[in-house]
Amino acid sequence: MNYRRKLKSNHSINMYLPMIISWAVFLISLAAFGKYIALRTLGVITLFYGIMAIVPYFRTKNIGFLLTSLYMLTMTLFLFIVPPDLIFDSSGKTIPSEVAVVIIVMLLLGIWLLYLTFRRKIKWRGTEIFELAASNVGESKESYTSRPRPVDKIEYTKSDLVGFANFLQRNLISLSFVEDTRVVFTPVKNSEEIPFLYKPNIEYEDRSWVAFYFDGNVTVNISKKDYLYYKEDLAFDELCDSLGKLYLEFFELYRVGSEVRIIDKMDELKVAVMT
Repeated sequence: MNYRRKLKSNHSINMYLPMIISWAVFLISLAAFGKYIALRTLGVITLFYGIMAIVPYFRTKNIGFLLTSLYMLTMTLFLFIVPPDLIFDSSGKTIPSEVAVVIIVMLLLGIWLLYLTFRRKIKWRGTEIFELAASNVGESKESYTSRPRPVDKIEYTKSDLVGFANFLQRNLISLSFVEDTRVVFTPVKNSEEIPFLYKPNIEYEDRSWVAFYFDGNVTVNISKKDYLYYKEDLAFDELCDSLGKLYLEFFELYRVGSEVRIIDKMDELKVAVMT
């Protein structure tokens, strides 16, 4: 797809912060306490990350988070059983069999995770959602409004809607919130997922969302933050309408069993895997 990007570039380093913090603590521990303590300290950090990585899996059922957790926990085991001298001076030393087994498991999990990463299977798809919504929307001096906008009214069953919500979450297209009268879909961009996944009380009303009411009405809200993330001032009503109709299109594809077309449509944009 030959498409001119309408969103600004994402220069956030949020996704790299865990790695930066880990290495900083490791180097400080190494300088202050030596090899043994440094490795065990890093092991405690990876244990924490491994436990935290399982939370998104229970929220989304995306297999990538489960693999990430297993990878981090395997690395924790490695850091606690490996002799420090084997890490810092491995020349002429034999790798213990139990360490070799853990290394092999780490490599297999790491290769699997790399495959999923480059196939965009563990990438939050909010960027693609906002790009697709703006693809046919032109510039306008029309002012932004925080008022949710009705888009359409269609017929559907609650079970179809819940199944659609689970599909979008599993593929990291949107997080879903099932309420008494509606299901709310919130697109999430890479590096913006932490508050949604770990806060006990998620506040999404002031964010961008598309709501499917059980009576058939569909309503859209685009946050000012997301609107200003576009390079130009786009026609706001058209943008809201386009975002709502994009979700309606995805829902129809889901209902006829063509979910793969939803993934294909986003993959065609070829957005960078870390964006």
